[in-house]
Amino acid sequence: MKSPFLNSRSPAIGLHLGPRFVTLVQVAGSAPRLGVTALAQGLLPVRGEQTDEQYDELVSATLKLMVSDHGFRGHRVVSCVPADDLHLQSVRLPQLPPDEMQKVVRWEAEERLPFPAQNAELRYLLSGQIRQDVTVKQEVVLMACQQTILQRHLRVLERASLMPVAIDVEPCAVLRAFRHGRSDSERIAYLHLGDNLTTVLIADGDSVLFLKYVGSGGREMDQAVAKHLDLDLSEAMRVRASVTNSATLDSQSDVHRSVIEAIRPQLESLASELELCFRYFMVTFRGQQAARLIVTGSEASPWLAEYLGHSLSCPVEVGNPFTAMAQPPQSSNVLEHPGRWAAALGLSLRSLES
Repeated sequence: MKSPFLNSRSPAIGLHLGPRFVTLVQVAGSAPRLGVTALAQGLLPVRGEQTDEQYDELVSATLKLMVSDHGFRGHRVVSCVPADDLHLQSVRLPQLPPDEMQKVVRWEAEERLPFPAQNAELRYLLSGQIRQDVTVKQEVVLMACQQTILQRHLRVLERASLMPVAIDVEPCAVLRAFRHGRSDSERIAYLHLGDNLTTVLIADGDSVLFLKYVGSGGREMDQAVAKHLDLDLSEAMRVRASVTNSATLDSQSDVHRSVIEAIRPQLESLASELELCFRYFMVTFRGQQAARLIVTGSEASPWLAEYLGHSLSCPVEVGNPFTAMAQPPQSSNVLEHPGRWAAALGLSLRSLES
């Protein structure tokens, strides 16, 4: 599985920088003796009236402190383009040689991107062949990020005294976290729930077949709770987190009932979007549907997996990317919410791939 923004390989800390949280994981060893050597997760500074430059300095200081305080070795990092900054576009193209495909993808980008293609880093994934009438075409996922955003991201890392050896993309990192060291070709769907966006990925083994953003994430749910319960946003975040962190919903709890009532539109929309994705996938690729759906990310919880399972025709489970490790983390925070670490783990694992 080649990472579309990778330019180097080196043992490294996996650093997932989101809108509200930063997650770091470092692994060492090789299968079957792979283990986690350090990990940390924390809140980023609240964005106030600072300039971009001032806020970036605060973020860099936070990263520097987390690396020094949690036993990470070295300063090399593999980071990723956050979902918010990565533009995805699926296109159907003729089957072409690699050099021709690259030219055609750039032409498509010039027509489809919401920003100038000449100011963007462009990569693409070949998702699979599809039949359109009597013609066989290539489904391609175009990925693009503005160069100014990448440059700002790199400056933040460098100011934290970190050495960025690679910039990956979040979906590839998540897939790698669950696929590292495996050689089977099981078809699995992944739902990665983030702060601002939710991503659906369907893969056959290591090959990405389908990739799409399907809606908002945790931030919109916090806003819905704040409005429904007439709370300020910080209190709404705390209240909703207590429900998200629960293994099961308590029908006798006023807090649980109120939060679910507040976010019901988001939950129903998510379930509907997933059904549409599965239906599109089946029609487009005329093949077997995913054997199961793995839920990961900051919003992953057992009760959410159960809720989605009632709407879908395949089993749904909360993903634990550490299960195949000889030395998985023992922290209760990790064991209770393993899906929150998937992207950072996948980034660190990239530095071990040959």
